[in-house]
Amino acid sequence: MNSFLSLSPSDAVITNIEFDHPDFFDSYDELLDSFKQYILCAKRVFINADDRKSAPLRHPFKITFGIRERADYMAKIDTGGAKNAFSVIKNGSTLAKIELREYGRHNVYNALCAFAVAHTHKIDASVIAEALSSFEGTSRRQELVKRVHTLTGEVPLYLDYAHHPTEISVTLKAVRQKYPDRELVAVFQPHTFTRTAAFINEFAESLNLADHIYLTEIFGSAREASGTVDIQTLIDKCHSGHLITKETVNQLHNYPTAVIVFMGAGDIKKYEDAYTRLPWEAKA
Repeated sequence: MNSFLSLSPSDAVITNIEFDHPDFFDSYDELLDSFKQYILCAKRVFINADDRKSAPLRHPFKITFGIRERADYMAKIDTGGAKNAFSVIKNGSTLAKIELREYGRHNVYNALCAFAVAHTHKIDASVIAEALSSFEGTSRRQELVKRVHTLTGEVPLYLDYAHHPTEISVTLKAVRQKYPDRELVAVFQPHTFTRTAAFINEFAESLNLADHIYLTEIFGSAREASGTVDIQTLIDKCHSGHLITKETVNQLHNYPTAVIVFMGAGDIKKYEDAYTRLPWEAKA
């Protein structure tokens, strides 16, 4: 997991730092040391001033961005609408106004740091703003893969790479922001046994943001094919947890007007594929 130390980027961007990959890193401090080494490989580093773990990192050419804290590039959120609209402020002056197509506060941070990098490279602010406002997102990050037509309407299906509790949380909050009047169904495939065991309470807390929760068996990795935790332990910690398999995806037919989010870093898409292949009449 230290493969990024072999890179020599001109610009490095740190949006946030959290402990992960417990199968490789023995502690958070060990992971943090890797980030400290990484940024020194870069000519410039762009750091989120609002993230208390990455903000203290030092670099000879450090540029900051943020929403809550004073930073070189600031986002002033437009609170008048439901979408992600904000102004970019630098040295007290408004450089641009941006309205993102994607939801979620984390995407404001992503867009703001992208703006900061491009603007530092002398790209015109209006060009950057237009590009960010027209950006339609990327594969497996809040990706709307299909709208399943039901007997009473349609069910939007989303696919997301989220496999860490924080990623799950921000993904579900973003979907809830877009569909405030719909039930939210989360289908999650835990990725690696060590991560599931290390963050099991945090996983439950994040998943509990959904109205209904379905969990697959744990997806192993090349380094670990088994572990000491099983999926039932996580199911029992969720307020509405159920096991789901490719053979039992028809359980999702219980939600003909909901929005369903499939999340995971393994082969979660096979569950979405199995669900979309079912005729709607094949109810649970």
